[in-house]
Amino acid sequence: MPVRFTLILAAFLVLFLLILGNPAPVTLQFLFWRAQLRLYEVIIGAVVFGIIFTYIYLGHWKYLRKVRDKRWD
Repeated sequence: MPVRFTLILAAFLVLFLLILGNPAPVTLQFLFWRAQLRLYEVIIGAVVFGIIFTYIYLGHWKYLRKVRDKRWD
């Protein structure tokens, strides 16, 4: 089995265990905003946000490398 696939499966397993073990409601409060969510919803939201942020960051990084390589040719 490839290493990347194994790491992704391990990450999903850990995420699944965190979701099952944290059904309690929590209160999120930021400035004037307040919401009460279940903890696993917060965990899933943070994971999705991290995936999107990483995708955008890596795309920008690849673009900068391509532009820099063209400029130095």
